[in-house]
Amino acid sequence: MAPISNSAQTSNSESQPRIIKRLRGEAHPDKVFVPGLLASAESLHQDYIKSGPYQHIVIPKLVNDGLLRKVREELLAIHATRKETDIYRVFQTGDLANLDG
Repeated sequence: MAPISNSAQTSNSESQPRIIKRLRGEAHPDKVFVPGLLASAESLHQDYIKSGPYQHIVIPKLVNDGLLRKVREELLAIHATRKETDIYRVFQTGDLANLDG
């Protein structure tokens, strides 16, 4: 799997930073999930099987906090435009697939 590249920032004509989107491969699971999570897969599976009254599992820490903070920052920076017709009103953003990941 290819490593995630960082986004570069440049200034537009109004001297505000904008993010340049880059195409990249998938991130390695160790960079996304908390350390040791995948090593405890069998234990988590057993907890799932034994749970009741329905099968479930609780994973208190799943994703790397630093990654979640970066995702939050990027989502808060998304520009949305209000679109309205006679049947609906929405805030439309660009294609989420093009966001830096």
